[in-house]
Amino acid sequence: MAAGAGPMIPWQNVAERIVAGDTAGTLQLVTALDAGGRRAVAAELPRHLAELKRTTDGWWEWRAQIPALRVAGAACLPGPGAVTNWLYRRDFGWRDDHVADAGRILGVLRRRLEPWRADLARRMVERLRASHLDVEIPHWRIAASLVRETGIEPPPNDAFVVGWLRSLGVAGQAARRPDLERLARDPLFVRLLPRVFDLAGPGSALSGAQVDIIARMVHEGLLDRAEILDRVAGRLLADGAAAVPALAELHDRIA
Repeated sequence: MAAGAGPMIPWQNVAERIVAGDTAGTLQLVTALDAGGRRAVAAELPRHLAELKRTTDGWWEWRAQIPALRVAGAACLPGPGAVTNWLYRRDFGWRDDHVADAGRILGVLRRRLEPWRADLARRMVERLRASHLDVEIPHWRIAASLVRETGIEPPPNDAFVVGWLRSLGVAGQAARRPDLERLARDPLFVRLLPRVFDLAGPGSALSGAQVDIIARMVHEGLLDRAEILDRVAGRLLADGAAAVPALAELHDRIA
């Protein structure tokens, strides 16, 4: 398409911000685009990335563009599958301020219709891998927020449960009663706590911080003691000598 043609103008403007590493400027531009402008940008993003990879020695030469590329794709790519693939690109490893990046991406995703976001949430949850969760935690943050906001039942992926357990431990390190009540109201709590006792390897994520917060919620009546005790005891009996110490500790705290 010739330079200066109508559909190219939005891409040229966005490309200037991306190349400059201006994530805030990219965000401002892509959220102001109409449907035609978003289609134009979506068509050019893969080409731009391919050109970067062709003309450079590696991602470190264009790493400043990565946050802007992520947010542009989240805003402009048409389908949940395309956005999922874009965000999970290995080229886009979360190497910088991933909390701010995840927040910006969620902001543009919230402009989509709820069924679209629900589809994206399922796809992102299904793509999570427990072995890569340390580097995929921003993906978990985005997926968890979308699951909460759309109210879907999370797909049965252990990595999603492990990510939630880790977040629970972080939240519980300094939790007092108001925080415990807030955690108990989290829709993920109701959906994911029962799955903890079905994890293939709960010991990798269930440790002191998580044990403490679950036990405190039992003692304060926010969780049903008999139900939790039954699940813990069932897992201990099933695992026998291979049971992880955190489960035995939780059993002792609530028995």
